[in-house]
Amino acid sequence: MRPAHREYIASLAEKGVVLAAGPYADDTGALIIYEAADEATLKEIISADPYTPANVVTKWEIRVWNALLGSWLTD
Repeated sequence: MRPAHREYIASLAEKGVVLAAGPYADDTGALIIYEAADEATLKEIISADPYTPANVVTKWEIRVWNALLGSWLTD
């Protein structure tokens, strides 16, 4: 499933939907930062990830992040 998952995430990155993604250094999970219109849209995106129906990811959490500073931000 990993190649399909990585292809999916890479395709979202090319579209600007995934801003950053990768595993934690201790390999206990991963962080993916998405840009989505709303929570319902994000849930659809996560549900379409090959890892989701394959039950590779057993727990995920959506947290809204209000970025205030950084090079990702534009005027």
